[in-house]
Amino acid sequence: IIKSNIISGLQSAIDAAAHMGKDIKEENLDAFKALKAVPARNVDFSDASLQENVRKLAADPAVMEICKSYPEKLDQTHLWYFLEKFDTYLTDDFPVSDEDILKSRQRTAGANSTLIYFNKKYFEFY
Repeated sequence: IIKSNIISGLQSAIDAAAHMGKDIKEENLDAFKALKAVPARNVDFSDASLQENVRKLAADPAVMEICKSYPEKLDQTHLWYFLEKFDTYLTDDFPVSDEDILKSRQRTAGANSTLIYFNKKYFEFY
């Protein structure tokens, strides 16, 4: 859940920045495009390019401002906490703290989805 929250949180931070008229730095646009294509539910952080894209976007001034000053605009309100500990979450056996568990909750608007894995493919129903 934590790994998928990082991806979905960054995606919502970028969307919130765009809605607030804050631009992602031009050198991070490729990282932004690549991240938008990543399905948060089955993210694989063993991909070095994905790791680098997360680091670039986490350091982007627009994303930093949204995360620190406007967390209420995000689905993952504790995104900055997870971005600061990003390298900790890169292994499959990272130690999960009580604070990680508490902060991994996402706000919802009552929308539910079900994810089914069948024939080596994921299907998501809303």
